[in-house]
Amino acid sequence: MFELPDGMSKLRRLESLLLVFNQLERLPDSLCSLAGLHMLWLGNNRLQALPKRFGQLEKLDWGLRYTCSSVIDGNPLRRPPVDVCKKGVDAIAKYFGDNESTVGASPNTSTRRRR
Repeated sequence: MFELPDGMSKLRRLESLLLVFNQLERLPDSLCSLAGLHMLWLGNNRLQALPKRFGQLEKLDWGLRYTCSSVIDGNPLRRPPVDVCKKGVDAIAKYFGDNESTVGASPNTSTRRRR
């Protein structure tokens, strides 16, 4: 498997997704529509970038309760760098907000996560 189908946005009630050791090369932007996602493990794939909307996964417990090696280690990530990813979803959202154009973004959109 090298990428996930774009149609996964239909899995609105999905809470956990374990994708370690799947040789994934990219994640579809539709992954960021999974508002109920609490756990996402992506370790040991071929990911070089996370989707720009990744910070919208507000319920995601990204490495705060789980070891980071299960979450993201083992990927050749460049955008955002692994050290940013290990700081959590807020840091990822900030990275993309600071490093990507926000033209067209709603001024009322918040990147703060509820814990």
